[in-house]
Amino acid sequence: MSDLIVLGDSGASPYHTTEHYLHKVLVGDIKSVRVRLIAALERLDYDILDDDDHIVRGRRQARGWGTSYSSADVLDYPMTLIVKLKEQGEHATRATFDYVVKHPSLSKGEKEVLTREAEAISALATVRAVDKICSACGTESTDDSRFCRRCGTKMVVESNELEILRMYSEIRAGHTSVVTTFVASAA
Repeated sequence: MSDLIVLGDSGASPYHTTEHYLHKVLVGDIKSVRVRLIAALERLDYDILDDDDHIVRGRRQARGWGTSYSSADVLDYPMTLIVKLKEQGEHATRATFDYVVKHPSLSKGEKEVLTREAEAISALATVRAVDKICSACGTESTDDSRFCRRCGTKMVVESNELEILRMYSEIRAGHTSVVTTFVASAA
């Protein structure tokens, strides 16, 4: 369940920032959801700035062409993600994902990419440690080890949502590049 609510541009910093937020309901109490969200954010290269019982704040630096503010992929731009948690019931927590992106303005497609990333974070936050299986030898990990206890291969939990996020982001960036090239050549 998610409600998508979009805010407009704000001019509070020397670079334009755009906000985008949405809500998700995750299974578990606030404490367990917070721990799983922090792990999921770190997997997506967010640095955790601070966290308390009801807020997790992460920041991701610009990468690739986003460092010069000329990338077609919104995920390359510097952004801060604030996840606010509120108890929804005995075993449910409402998470509000609030993105602040240093980007002049987000198109509908770029907002969809951010929504897909929030869905991927939510999906990663629901993966339990016992779901980890070694890709090399098939041994199941029963703890939060980073390496397989049998063969030593790095343990990775891949999520379909992460693959969807990567593909959607690449498709959206390709579409933006094609449109920009067409407009530039027509001018």
